[in-house]
Amino acid sequence: QELLGLKTLGVHDNFFELGGDSLLGLAIVARIKRAGLAITPKHIIEHPTIAELAALALAPQTEAAEQGEVAGPVPLTPAMRRFLYERGSPYVHRWNVAIMLESEQRIDPSHLRLAAKHLLKHHDALRLRFAESNGNWEAYNLGFGDDSFVSTFDFSHLTAEEQKAAIEATAENVQANLNLIDGPMLDLALFDLGTDQPQWLFFAAHHFVLLGLSWSVFWHDLDTAYRQLSSGRDISLSAKTHSFKEWAEALQEYAQSAELREELNYWLDLPWTQIRSLPTDFSATRKHNTNASAREVNASFSDEETESLLSGSKNSDPEVILATALTQSLADWTGSEVVLFDRYRHGRDALPTNFDTSHTLGFFISHNPAVISLSGHRTPEAGFAAIQQQLQNVPNKGYSYDLLRCMCDDRETADKLTALPRSEVLFNYRGRVTDNFTNSSLFKLPNETSGLADNSRSMSISGTHDPRGLRYYPLSISADIISGQLIVRFVYSDNLHRRSTITELRDSFSESLRIISSRHDDQPARLRRAAKS
Repeated sequence: QELLGLKTLGVHDNFFELGGDSLLGLAIVARIKRAGLAITPKHIIEHPTIAELAALALAPQTEAAEQGEVAGPVPLTPAMRRFLYERGSPYVHRWNVAIMLESEQRIDPSHLRLAAKHLLKHHDALRLRFAESNGNWEAYNLGFGDDSFVSTFDFSHLTAEEQKAAIEATAENVQANLNLIDGPMLDLALFDLGTDQPQWLFFAAHHFVLLGLSWSVFWHDLDTAYRQLSSGRDISLSAKTHSFKEWAEALQEYAQSAELREELNYWLDLPWTQIRSLPTDFSATRKHNTNASAREVNASFSDEETESLLSGSKNSDPEVILATALTQSLADWTGSEVVLFDRYRHGRDALPTNFDTSHTLGFFISHNPAVISLSGHRTPEAGFAAIQQQLQNVPNKGYSYDLLRCMCDDRETADKLTALPRSEVLFNYRGRVTDNFTNSSLFKLPNETSGLADNSRSMSISGTHDPRGLRYYPLSISADIISGQLIVRFVYSDNLHRRSTITELRDSFSESLRIISSRHDDQPARLRRAAKS
C-alpha cells in the first residue's frame, strides 16, 4: 500500500494492474526479505497478488551470496564504460546524488560514525575505487578498513545567516572532494546549529556507488544500524545479497555467451539508416553540450489526469503509453517515421539466472536503444499497437545491445554495434517515486517552515555534476509519479536548443499522451477508486 500509494488494497489485486513495475517489485522484495521471508523478483512477476505470494513465502534458505569481505578487481559494466570513455570528458569525479535533511531527534555523532563504518563493511560497493593509466580505467573493491564517511561541524556559535553560508560552503566542499581514484566516494556532513535547533545533514555520493534502488536500501540500513546502537544493541542488518562485484563478473561472463551472440542480428537488422538526427537551433557541437548549459522544461498532470493516463488498462504498460507519445512527438519533430531513443533500465534483471541483488548497493543501470518505426501507423490507435509490439519484440529486455557492444571479447561484434547511430534522446520512466524518509526516525526532508528550507532545497539539486562535464544526450526525458501526479521533465542544452523548441516538443508530447490515453481507458472502476483514495 505504501509503495503503490494506495489506502485500500485487496489480497487478490494484481500488482501490475495497480501501477507496479519491475523496480517497485525489487523494493517490495527487499522489504519482504527484511521481514524474514524468501521471495524473488521472478515470484512477483509470475504471482503478482498477495494471496499467491503468501502461498510461496518460505523461511530464507542459506544465502548463496558471500557474507564476508568482497575485495579485488570489479569488471567495468557497460554503463560505467559509457561514462568513463564515451563522454570524452575528464570531469568524472563530480557526478553525484546529494540531499539536505533535517534531524527528527538529537543525533549522536559517535553512533552515526559507527553505523557508517558498519555500512562500509556490509555494502561492498561503498568501498569501490578506480584507477586510470594512459586513458584506461579499472575498478576494484577495497578490503575492510576502519574508515567512516561522517564529518561533524559545530556552527552553533554563528548567526543564522552565517550558518546558512557555512553550510552551503561545506556542502560545496563535500561534493568537490569526492574522487573516484583516491576517495571518498560518499560523504555525510552533520551540522550542529545549537541545542535549540534541529541538526542538519548533507549527504553526497557518486552515482557509481548509489543510484536508484540503492538509495532506499542505504538509508534503511543507516537508520537501522543507528537505532540499534542507540538502544544498546549490536548492529545486525539483513544478510547480504549478491555483491555488485559478483553481479558484474557474472555479467562479463554472460556477455561472452553464444546465447547472447544470437541476438546480434536483431540489432543489426533494425532500420538504422532511416533515423534522422535531432534538429538543432544553433550551430553547436557535442562538446558544447555541457552540464552548465542544461535547462529544464516540465509537463505536469493532475491526480485525475495521471489516473486516466497511466493507472492502468489491463493491457497497457504505462511505459509503453509514454513511449508511444514520445515516439509520435519525436517523429513530428524530426520528420522521420523511424525514431531512436535509449531506454533507461534499472539493470538488476540483466542476467538470465536468478541473481539476487535486492539488498545490494551499486551502479546497475543500463541504457538500451529502442528503434521504433511508425510507418503506416500514424494514428494514435495504430501507433500504440505498433510501438507496443515492437517493444515486446526486443530480445532480453534490450540488455544484449550494450553487453555485446561494451563487454564482449569479440571485437568484430563490438565494432559492428559501435558503428550504429548513437541515440540523442534518453527516456526514463521511473514509475512511482516514494519518500525514503517517511518512516525514518532520524531524518526528514525539510518543510516549508524550516529555517534552512530554501537553502537546503537549492543545495540538494544544484552542483551535483561538474559544470564543465559533458552530457551524454542532447535531450533526456524522465517521467515520475510523485504523490499521485505524473511529472515529465525535458532536460536540454541551451547551447543546442531554444527553450521555445523544447516547450513545443513538450506540448506535442502532452497532447499525444492525452489522445492515446482517451482511447485506452478501460481500467476497472474498483481499481480507480482504490487509486483515487
